[in-house]
Amino acid sequence: MVRCFRLVLLALPWCLVTSPAAGYELLKTELGKQVRWSPLPLRFKIHQAAPPGMSAVDFQAAIRAAHQAWSNKACSKFATQDLGVVDQPNPNDQDSINTHIFAVGNYPPEDADAAAMSYEYYWPETGQVLDADVMYNPALKWSTT
Repeated sequence: MVRCFRLVLLALPWCLVTSPAAGYELLKTELGKQVRWSPLPLRFKIHQAAPPGMSAVDFQAAIRAAHQAWSNKACSKFATQDLGVVDQPNPNDQDSINTHIFAVGNYPPEDADAAAMSYEYYWPETGQVLDADVMYNPALKWSTT
């Protein structure tokens, strides 16, 4: 019992000086407005192409399952609407639809180590997100298992 007590005493100062951890950072516009999804549901499409080694059906099912998991949280009002599959080759900031897309030969070289990149487009005056496309890195090995 003495060992456990010593461990608690040694760990206590560390717990007092650390700050809370956060898994995200709130994004603000140039005018100081919080960037936010509005109105909901968040509309999304999935690109028809899949990464090498994965079927398009598996990729699409994984994206849909991820959206459903976020929408199912009782503590959240977040909701999504699946608009199906699209064949556009690049993210499109003009369509107001959030697209999940595998980059085909056009993944930015400065982010070659990143698994994915998100491009957000929003109104600086209000913070309302207009479009946020996610581009996945095709150079990495992807799997649903």
